[in-house]
Order: sequence, then C-alpha cells, then structure tokens
Amino acid sequence: IHMRFNLAPYTAGEVLLEKEVSGTETTDSGMLFPFQIFYKDSTTSYVYQPVKGDFSVTDSQDASVPISYAASATVNGMTYEHVFYLKPGQIASIKLPSEETEYYIVECGQDTGTYDKVTINGTENEGTAATKDWYRDYKTAETTVSGQKKVIYDNHVSEDALHSLIITKKLWREYAKETKITADEDETTFRFRIYIGKDGEDY
Repeated sequence: IHMRFNLAPYTAGEVLLEKEVSGTETTDSGMLFPFQIFYKDSTTSYVYQPVKGDFSVTDSQDASVPISYAASATVNGMTYEHVFYLKPGQIASIKLPSEETEYYIVECGQDTGTYDKVTINGTENEGTAATKDWYRDYKTAETTVSGQKKVIYDNHVSEDALHSLIITKKLWREYAKETKITADEDETTFRFRIYIGKDGEDY
C-alpha cells in the first residue's frame, strides 16, 4: 500500500489561529475579526509583549500572504493596539520564538447583540467587558506553544441578529401603466447595492 499525505510541515514555535462563524448559512467575505496576540519568552523577558507587524503572521495556506495588520485600530469605536484581522474560515500561522514561548490571544471588541456565544477550541468563553457597553473581549488561557498549538475561535450569530430582507423589482408597460411585465417577458437583470449599519452610524 502506497499512501501520500500533502500536509504542510509544522514549524517549531508555530501557533495556528483559526476563525469560524456559526449560526448563519452565509458569511460576508469582507468580514474581518480583530485579534491581539501576546507572548512571553522567558529567555529574554518575563513580561508579555504584543506580537507586532514585524513578526511572521501569515496565511497558513500560503506563507507569502501576510495577515492584515494595524499598529492601531478602531474596533466598534474602541481603540486597540497591534491588531491582526482574520476572515471567516481563515487560518493564521503565527511564528513565535520557541515551543516553550508562553502566549495568549484576544479577540477584540465583539458585539454581544450580534454574537450570543463565543467558543475557544469548543469551550464557551464568557469574555471580559470592553470599554463600551455590549461589547466584550475574549481571551484565551495563557499557555505555551507546545501546550496549545492551535486555537479556534467560533462566534455564534444570535437569532435576534438575523433578519430577512425581501426585495421585489416591478416593471410596468409604458403604454399601459397598470400592466405588469413578468419575468418571462423581460429577462433584464438588475443589480442592487445594500449598505448595512447601525442606528446613528454612517452607512
């Protein structure tokens, strides 16, 4: 029996961070979820330091693609430093100094009205209050790379945050204003752009 496995080699000091969204059938490909990553290398420091843009934080499927990074970012009106952004379904490869490097990860400023539950590696995380009401930060336990090589965050969309939007396009005959044109009679397609925001925010 000949077997072949196309598995990417694991690099010493590597942590994988995966972002998932559940509770909805579809997700917007443009959604970005903000994360902070902190590490402590006992050989050089006894204090946790943020992972910054000069670290190797890349897409796990293509090491040439860096994960989006901001030295300072505004998340739902709150300011966070050294933020990495993941899309739903994306897995980031984080290169830390060694297998014994201690680290923890924080998902920043999530809206509890949108996400009613956040799990980390399958365990529900209560999070801590952010600087604005109704928003929370979700931090992993502090551990070593060898103790936890992969972290999966899943944000569950609340049923109360899901709403159906039905758009109907009607066409009327020019010579008979009260007579509709059916889809079978006119196959013209129309494109719509939908802007989504919250009360009081710009769309």
